[in-house]
Amino acid sequence: MPFNAVTQKNTINENSVINRTHPPVIVTKKTDASVTTPFKKGTILVSGDNGVAPMAAYDAAAEVQQETVGVAVNDFDPDHGDLVEVLVHGTVTEEMLDADADQIALLVSQHPIYAI
Repeated sequence: MPFNAVTQKNTINENSVINRTHPPVIVTKKTDASVTTPFKKGTILVSGDNGVAPMAAYDAAAEVQQETVGVAVNDFDPDHGDLVEVLVHGTVTEEMLDADADQIALLVSQHPIYAI
């Protein structure tokens, strides 16, 4: 007897952070306990103490820069769980990124992610 065993389905379209120019690598990461407010897809994520968190404002004078993890693929709401899908390799649509030019430059300097 046939059955449909699909547990999750993602659609990449013109409203996606992911650009199809290069095949994406997406992983699911746990958010840090300090993340208590929702964030939008396209948010650059950094390493927290026990997970990932949205990137704070870029500080050029900081001795050690934040360690970026990737880009949130979907909107995230902590009221609905603590996991977020993160693009760690591939190409993003620059207009969809919820970041300034300095944050984007830091992201692409630390990861094989291309913003076009």
